[in-house]
Amino acid sequence: MFERAATWTQAALIGAITTLAWLPYVSAPLLLDETGTWWAIAAGASQVWTRFYPSGQSILYGYLICAFSWLTGSTAEWILRLLPILVSIGTLRKK
Repeated sequence: MFERAATWTQAALIGAITTLAWLPYVSAPLLLDETGTWWAIAAGASQVWTRFYPSGQSILYGYLICAFSWLTGSTAEWILRLLPILVSIGTLRKK
């Protein structure tokens, strides 16, 4: 029981430190790949395929981020970074 609690405590501590270290960069200007993502979704869902496919980016990701930005009503830097963070958190599971 204590081993499991220690493991979760360590994971929470590492997660908190990582989040605090990463937090200042959330609103930083877009990097090259993020700028490409913004460009690919800026024209709307009808253009996702034609803009993502030639660049080799994931088309599924393109539609997901396009839908997410449409739902939130924004293509701000932090919105484009929020979906991957939420998906990453969602992949954590209890063993």
